Amino acid sequence: MRLFSILTLTAVCALPELAFAQFGNHIENAAANSQQHFNNYLLQNQALNKQANSYLQQRRMAAQQRMALFSALRRKKLENTLAKQQQEKIQNMWDEHNEKMASDPEYAARILKNQQAALEMLPSVADTTLKILGALDSTTQPTSGISQEDLDDLRRHEIWRFRAEREQNIAEQNAFRESLN
Repeated sequence: MRLFSILTLTAVCALPELAFAQFGNHIENAAANSQQHFNNYLLQNQALNKQANSYLQQRRMAAQQRMALFSALRRKKLENTLAKQQQEKIQNMWDEHNEKMASDPEYAARILKNQQAALEMLPSVADTTLKILGALDSTTQPTSGISQEDLDDLRRHEIWRFRAEREQNIAEQNAFRESLN
């Protein structure tokens, strides 16, 4: 019986230690679980913050693109309006000029006289151009990359262009004179 009492006493004395050890293990497990839950919460929170920041950045970029588009549209609309106003102004000037040419013979005569003077100046302009080209001819070195043949072609082209312009202007003047009569 004594043995039984000793064993019982030992068991009764060891029971609180065992219970305390189990309680300590339970607390440690609860703390570890709590720490794991907290770490998971932090990771989820960081992921949500990254998503929110990404979304906000996308919204900012979309807003900037919309603002740039609206700005470009306003600028284009303003350019179109200004171009239309300029075109209307030029058309009004031509209309006024044509009305004045039709209604005022003195004005028409002055304009025709100025056009004739300009046409008469064309040959002198052509001569001056040819003189300049001739000066280029005399100063052109073989190493300059411009051949004599190219200069001759350029000279012929300039003469042809001035003659064509003069003939066209004379034809326009004659047609205008005929329309006045």
